[in-house]
Order: sequence, then C-alpha cells, then structure tokens
Amino acid sequence: VAWVESWYDKAGAYHSQVQATDIGPHAVTRSLSPANRLASGLTFAGDAPGDQALTWESCTTDDTCQAQVAVRGASGQFGPVRTLGTIDADQSPALSVGPHGQVLAGWIAGGQPFVAAQSNPGRGFGAPAKLSTSTYAADLTVAVGPHGQGLAAWSQGTLNPSVVGAVN
Repeated sequence: VAWVESWYDKAGAYHSQVQATDIGPHAVTRSLSPANRLASGLTFAGDAPGDQALTWESCTTDDTCQAQVAVRGASGQFGPVRTLGTIDADQSPALSVGPHGQVLAGWIAGGQPFVAAQSNPGRGFGAPAKLSTSTYAADLTVAVGPHGQGLAAWSQGTLNPSVVGAVN
C-alpha cells in the first residue's frame, strides 16, 4: 500500500510525504520522500509476480518539481528513490510495470514528454528519452507490452490538440 501523507506543523507550514508499507502482521511503514518537499501525483503499478513501482512529483514551495520513482522486486523492499528529471508542476508522472518487472516511467517537462525505462528489478534506469520537441504536451500515459516494448501516448497542441504516441 502507498499513499501521500500530509500535515501542518506547529508553525502552520504544510508538509506531504510518500509512505509505503506491506499489508501483513509485522508491516513497517517507510517514508520514501523527504518531509521538506511537497509530494503529489502518486502512481502505483505492479505485475502478477509482485514486482512494483511508485512514481510521484516532488516539489519545493516555489513549484520547482522533480519526477521521482522507487522500485521493488516481488519479494523485496522499495529500493532507493531515483530522480528522473524535472517535471511540470501541473502534470503528474505516468508509470507502468511489464509482465517481467520492466518499469517504464514518463513525465512532462517544459511541455515535452520524456520516458525512462528499467529493464528488470534491481537494475538502474536508462537515460531519459525525449519523445517530442513540442512544448505543448500534456496528459502523458505509458504502458509496457507483453514482450517488454514500451508505449507512450499524450495530447499535444492547444487550439486543436492531437493524441500522439511513441513505441520503444
């Protein structure tokens, strides 16, 4: 289970943090994001064997935001949080886990869609790939197919937007 927990401190400052725990008799809640940033846009994905990934937006109070991801194998715990890149404050990250633990994360930065992939749990993410030079992308979604191929789709444009896609 994962969630964004939020609270106000004694001075009235707002905080929010990504939390995760297993469901079981000896579950331990783990904080995945720092309490000095604002967490939002949490996305959770997994495959049938139990590989899981979380992605979220982590922002400062001046709307400087980063897309972040944490991955865990079927029988492990969430590994270290990785920063994927900057993300537009008004766009949530996208996430998919393929049938063999492949992870595809996507985000919009400067109106441009980006993705980064991890081929299997325990391996690092590859370099981010820019999917379009447009500065009018929004609403990105991603998927991993049965043979590990990645798919991304987003809307692009303002007055007459189009749905655009890319296959990896």
